[in-house]
Amino acid sequence: MTRYYHNIRCDHCGKFISKTADWYVNFGSYGDTKPPDEIFLCEKCLKKEIDYYRKVGRMPHHYIHANYEEDLAKELGFVIDENSPWGDWRKNE
Repeated sequence: MTRYYHNIRCDHCGKFISKTADWYVNFGSYGDTKPPDEIFLCEKCLKKEIDYYRKVGRMPHHYIHANYEEDLAKELGFVIDENSPWGDWRKNE
C-alpha cells in the first residue's frame, strides 16, 4: 500500500510547516473556473500579517476569514457588516 504525505508550505515564506498557525481563502476573480486555494501561514508570518494590519488600522478582506480576524476586529473596533453578502468588516460606531 502506498502512503501519501501532504507537506504544507507557508504561502508567504515558503517554509515547510508541520502545523499551520492559521489559514484563509482570498476572493477569486471573474475568470476563475474553480475557487482559489487556501493560504496557509506559519507562526512567524502570521505575526507579521497581524502586525501589518494593526499598523495600518484596518481589517483584511478575505472570502473565508482567518481565525485571528475575530480577535483583531475586537482590538481595532470592527464588526461584521450584516448587510454585506460577503461578511465585510466595518468600523463599530
